[in-house]
Amino acid sequence: MKKVIEVVNLVKTFGKTKALDNVSFEVYRGEIFAYLGPNGAGKTTTVEILEGIRKPTSGKVLVLEYDVVRDRKALHNAIGVLPQNFSAFDRLTVRENVELFCNLYDSSLSPSELIELVGLEEKENAKFYQLSGGLRQRVGIAVALAGDPEIVFLDEPTTGLDPKSRRDTWKLIEELKKRGKTIFLTTHYMEEAEALADRVAIIVRGRIVALDTPEGLIRKFGGNYKLKVRVGERIEKDVLEKVRKLCLKPGTNVVEGQLAELLEVLTLLAKFTEHFDVELIKPTLEEAFLKLIGARISEEGEPRSFEGYF
Repeated sequence: MKKVIEVVNLVKTFGKTKALDNVSFEVYRGEIFAYLGPNGAGKTTTVEILEGIRKPTSGKVLVLEYDVVRDRKALHNAIGVLPQNFSAFDRLTVRENVELFCNLYDSSLSPSELIELVGLEEKENAKFYQLSGGLRQRVGIAVALAGDPEIVFLDEPTTGLDPKSRRDTWKLIEELKKRGKTIFLTTHYMEEAEALADRVAIIVRGRIVALDTPEGLIRKFGGNYKLKVRVGERIEKDVLEKVRKLCLKPGTNVVEGQLAELLEVLTLLAKFTEHFDVELIKPTLEEAFLKLIGARISEEGEPRSFEGYF
């Protein structure tokens, strides 16, 4: 697989504050690479360096083999960017906004093709200020694709969107991958990274603490599978006690363990009674993050628990 982004020992300081501390990773052509972490972790700073907006303090950063400092002009013509707080011209229509950005490139996709790609045909004559948050993000993605870039940077593209708009945006991102685009996605949503990404880098306080596929991170750090057992009312008291002894968490009806262990529990349970049902709960990326960092992330991107975070 060909590398399209190479970052080696990237450091960025603001005065005495080290925003990025020896960050290293690679991104390969055609993948969705998720850069996951809470607010203030260094996600946007990294992206701005990759886009040639900020200069690194030290380290090697190549995007499409362009040096992000020396080759900024060529780099800007080769990438697409959806910034975290995207905004277009309020009084222009969807089509007028897309046409405007297409005119900035020597070679671009047609406005009609872009509008169709992001599913805004029915809204192309609506003014930007009239659009919902989800539709505005679609305009932003269309604008990011105007120059037909190989790499598209999406910085927190679903923050503040309702669940339906968020999932609609996910479908659009998946469609971009099918079209051969490389997606660099920053997010603080665990579910988003788990659903979309080929690989995930977790960054906290300016350092990458883990980098793997979502499945690899869950396998290493996500903990055990859980089996939630519900026993019918007709079960006899002595059988109920035997069932409870199978549960590894006192006072609950939840059994934790590897799949083979849970299969043994089910086999034993079936010997006691037929009046039960179970729910298998898989470990998630959020649980892996919690194990790594000691904190969950809120909807707003802030750590919910500070145990072990600072």
